[in-house]
Amino acid sequence: MKTRQEHGRLRVSPSDFDAFLEGQARTGDPAERTSAVLRRELRGRIERWAAGVAARIAEGGVDLEAVVPDELDQHLSSRAPRAISQRVLFLRREFARGRVPFVDPVVDPLRAHAYLALAIDSVHLAVSFELCPEASADVKNLQARLAYAPLLLELLTALEALPDEVAIGVLGVPRFPQANRASADDVRALLELSQRSRRSLWIGWSVHREEALAHADALDGDLSDVLASLAEVYRVVAWAPDNDLIGATRRVDARRRRSSKVRAKEERERPRQKREERTTARKTRRQDGEDTRVRAAEPTSIRSPEPRVESAPPPSRASLAATLRGARKGRSSRRELAVVAGARVRVLTGAFAGKVGVVEALEPDGRARVRFGLLATTVEAKDLAPATGGRPMLASSHRGVGTKRG
Repeated sequence: MKTRQEHGRLRVSPSDFDAFLEGQARTGDPAERTSAVLRRELRGRIERWAAGVAARIAEGGVDLEAVVPDELDQHLSSRAPRAISQRVLFLRREFARGRVPFVDPVVDPLRAHAYLALAIDSVHLAVSFELCPEASADVKNLQARLAYAPLLLELLTALEALPDEVAIGVLGVPRFPQANRASADDVRALLELSQRSRRSLWIGWSVHREEALAHADALDGDLSDVLASLAEVYRVVAWAPDNDLIGATRRVDARRRRSSKVRAKEERERPRQKREERTTARKTRRQDGEDTRVRAAEPTSIRSPEPRVESAPPPSRASLAATLRGARKGRSSRRELAVVAGARVRVLTGAFAGKVGVVEALEPDGRARVRFGLLATTVEAKDLAPATGGRPMLASSHRGVGTKRG
């Protein structure tokens, strides 16, 4: 199994953004290279980087496939001008996509499923979780979770764990509030707006060109960290056999049971049908005079009573504890680590496991707000340990959330 270090680095450069300035050529070394050449080089680098991110997400229990569509695929999927951006999507593997219910075969497969994504264009770089209106099974699954209060805990916990820089909104709507402060009502309203406007629900982090270039060395890790955090949101939202909040699996099983009963009945009826067919054929031959010597046919046997088939009892409804796949755990009885503002700490578990950061503030509920370069997130104090080393912290130049994307 490859380690993260063995996969490619993204290492964005000015030419990566310039490649999407339509109609302009950029000078390379030793000869002039067109924007198309620059885009192809970036696409290859993104493919290698995405392989490492997919492996990291899989370690967290979410198995996704990295798909890097070419310019034509992106053009057909988004109906936008060619060469406007380059994306990589992390979505269900092909064999799993075929099992998802409510998928319209005429819908673009890149929009029929929820996915994680990275996108780069001429002005910004972004990582996100996106839920298109065409992803019917995933949309219905989220609606079911929002409609049942006990199931909201897992969703709100996943949102609260996101870094402060991650925003939530609907593409095309100017304002994107902070995702880790979103309430259940906020998510309901945004999902309804997404369905009405037929635009995607978007949860992500957008970094402008200047900021990305200023922190290019640290950006690879930050982008991977945010995607790992968003993978937990994907896990609780996206439909799966073990996250089936709409009963699709039960309906499929019921159809299979009905089909099995029909086939069993046909098998039981087949001998009687054959006897009736033979009797009818003999009567027809006698009436037509084909064989006047054949005795009048009598029923060969009396049908024996059929064995009674007991129907299977209906499946019992799963208990509430079983439906909450990852409900927030109670506070540990262990003594929590005493941390102070300004201390350098290392995260022990979760999407940021192994990362070294600086404690910015302590929360009243036993959590600490920790900054990792461009990102800041809230972590349980018991999941922190004193750090003796790690990469140097960078001053943040990020803009506040709630501003326009783009």
